[in-house]
Amino acid sequence: MSRGGFKELKVWQKSKDFAVYIYKINDDGKFSKDYILRDQLRRAAISISSSIAEGDERETDKEAVRYFYIAKGSSAEVLSQAIISEEIGHTNKDSLGYIEQKCIEIRHAIKINSSKDENIQMIIRANGLWHKAKGKYINSLSPSLFALRLSPFFINT
Repeated sequence: MSRGGFKELKVWQKSKDFAVYIYKINDDGKFSKDYILRDQLRRAAISISSSIAEGDERETDKEAVRYFYIAKGSSAEVLSQAIISEEIGHTNKDSLGYIEQKCIEIRHAIKINSSKDENIQMIIRANGLWHKAKGKYINSLSPSLFALRLSPFFINT
């Protein structure tokens, strides 16, 4: 778990705000009658912040990484559905542009790589004790086959 819990993670805060935005833009207009697309888009948006929170609370790096992969995939799902929504006239190009920007930010905040190198200059996961090494933060308590590289957008320092 991160020092202050998942609520302190910048990426969780941003993804939660993003889910609220998705709810607001598809609450009326053509979306209000397209229940399937509206609900699927909402579920995918909520899945991003929920998966980040769940991953942060997991006990092992392997479990945490699995949930961060899910969050990353859910951001791609939101973008795919937003593109379809724009093409069928449910939303406009400005909303699509904003959604695409936020999805890219979230995906770039979560970059997962496999590594056996114990001297990795990456964050092992979004919880535990953080140590600065060569300008990056690493979790020296969890040597793992998984390395989670997170941008400064992910962690409050």
